[in-house]
Amino acid sequence: MARFDRLNDGDLTTLAIEAPDTPMHVCALLVLDGRPLLDDRGRLPLAEIRARIAAGLARVPRLRQVVRRPGFLAGRPLWVDDPGFVIDRHVDTAQVDPPGGERELLRLTERLVSPLLDRSRPLWRL
Repeated sequence: MARFDRLNDGDLTTLAIEAPDTPMHVCALLVLDGRPLLDDRGRLPLAEIRARIAAGLARVPRLRQVVRRPGFLAGRPLWVDDPGFVIDRHVDTAQVDPPGGERELLRLTERLVSPLLDRSRPLWRL
């Protein structure tokens, strides 16, 4: 039998005050040397990275869950497993515009984190 968790007060508050002009998600920007991740042709093996991340999601069930609202007078919203979960919707690549400096990186970051996360999916992206 599946177990459902109700959203806690922090979750409810975050989702209640979130609006297009007030996103409440958290972003981290890390600048790393990605050369060890590249394959022998110099390409990022995205399918392999997605597979490795997907394999670890069992240890963090919340990353495969979405918010569902029960019927009227049925209590707080619930975290439930997303039956249509697809790792490709959560792990992707993006390219920094030329010349690829800090300014371009920050512009890309702004474009990526400005929209609200799609609440029909688990609320994370990498």
